[in-house]
Amino acid sequence: QEEYQEEGIDWKYIDFVDNKDCVDLIESRMGVITVLDEECMMSGSDQNLLEKFHLLFRSNKRWIAATKLNKAREFGIKHYAGPVVYNNESFVEKNLDSLTEDIKDVLSLSKSEFLKACFPRKPVVVNSKSSSTQDKSKKGKDLFTETVASQFRKQLKDLHTTILATEIHYVRCVKPNPNFSSTEFSIDSVLSQLQCLGVLEAVRISRAAYPNRMLQAAFLKRFHFLCTSKVKDGMAPFKLPSLGRYEESQKICVEILRNIPGIVDSQASFQVGNTRVYFGSGILQALEQLLNRYVQSRSLTLQKHFRRFLRRSEYKNVRRRVHG
Repeated sequence: QEEYQEEGIDWKYIDFVDNKDCVDLIESRMGVITVLDEECMMSGSDQNLLEKFHLLFRSNKRWIAATKLNKAREFGIKHYAGPVVYNNESFVEKNLDSLTEDIKDVLSLSKSEFLKACFPRKPVVVNSKSSSTQDKSKKGKDLFTETVASQFRKQLKDLHTTILATEIHYVRCVKPNPNFSSTEFSIDSVLSQLQCLGVLEAVRISRAAYPNRMLQAAFLKRFHFLCTSKVKDGMAPFKLPSLGRYEESQKICVEILRNIPGIVDSQASFQVGNTRVYFGSGILQALEQLLNRYVQSRSLTLQKHFRRFLRRSEYKNVRRRVHG
């Protein structure tokens, strides 16, 4: 929707479910993960952790009030997919869940390539400082950086960095039933998964917006064949694949779309922005069908004239031989 505003098209903003406040609750500077790691550093207890959670987050709208839970061992978060209640039993211990250096060294020497990849040997660094001081500082640092929660946060950060640096193609995996059966299809289960994955929300926004878009130069290069001769005469001074000024290409795009048979001239069908052309639901498919018909018609015309040329050439050759 920000892109629509930058392109300068007439657009009514659509409200959508934003999960940022839930993400901030979990992994912000004073979020659940940070509080959990601090409790691990202080060798705290599950009960202290639970009391801190309810004290710090009780005013957060994503936090489930303690009065609705078992105060002694439960806390809850209202996730995008729905409310989830957590049991804090052994939470601190499970978060540490770290192996000693001796075990890591043994696993790094395993004959299994998989284990060696999971536990690579760390290079030995020679330092002038005393080994005791170095070990203490390293131990304190590892205690904070190697918790399960902090590792999870780091993985999310790395994933986010990768997503921003690449072109994303999502594959949504939906289980047809919870029984692992190849012959069952549970409508309720599938609908719940689609809702939790945000697919239904994305479809709703896509239907209300413009699901297809093209750069103006690409649109003109591909679809200018479909416009009427009147519009083509107006385009004569321009080179379609490389139009220089936005005003010119924008004007021609509008003229082409307005004069294509079967395309309704309305904002629901299309809008032309500063650099792109936006198509309503089904409009781009209709244009592709019209283009295929046009190409097929012109192909038949070419075939017709070529066959006529061949037959006329054969006729002339026969007539020349007859009249010697």
